[in-house]
Amino acid sequence: MMYILLFLFFISLLFFVLPSLSPVPYFPSNHKDAKHIMDSLESTKTDVVVDLGAGDGWVVFAAAAQSRIHTSYTRFIAVEINPLLCAVLFIRRLFHPNRKNIQIVRADLFTFQLSQYVSKKESVCIYVYISPWMLKRAIQNIRVHMPKAHIVSYMYPLHEKAKRVLNGVHKTYTY
Repeated sequence: MMYILLFLFFISLLFFVLPSLSPVPYFPSNHKDAKHIMDSLESTKTDVVVDLGAGDGWVVFAAAAQSRIHTSYTRFIAVEINPLLCAVLFIRRLFHPNRKNIQIVRADLFTFQLSQYVSKKESVCIYVYISPWMLKRAIQNIRVHMPKAHIVSYMYPLHEKAKRVLNGVHKTYTY
C-alpha cells in the first residue's frame, strides 16, 4: 500500500515539475491579499471574470462566492492546463454554492481563445498571476482576442499605465 501511495505521489509531482505537462509553475496568489484582489475584480464591474492559470482556483471560487452574496450574475471561467489542478477545480466546483456560474476550461493560457467562451456584448475582466517573463506573451494573446478586456494583474505590472494599484503583501494592478 505504501508503494502505491509513493508511486501516486511521484506521478502527481511530475505534473508540477515537467514543463511539457504544465509549462507555468504553480504559485498560488497570497491569501493575505484576498481583499485587494476581490476589490480589484469587483471594481471592473464586468459580466465575465476569467482566471488565466487558475491553479487551485481560490481566486475564482472566492469571487464567485462574493458575487453570489451580492446577487450578481457574473460568470466565472477558470483556465488551467495542469490536469491535476483541473481535477481539484472540478471537485471544488461540485461543492460551491455558485457552481452554475463557474466554468472550468483545460487550456494553455498562451493560446486560449477567450472569444469562444464570451460574446462580444459581454464585458470581461481577466485575472493573471504568472511570472513576468510569461506575462507579456499571455497579455498579447488576451489583447488579440479581447482588446477591451479589463485586466487585474497580481504582483507583476503590465507595460501599460494602471488605472488602480492596491498595496498589500504584493501589489494588485487594475488595467
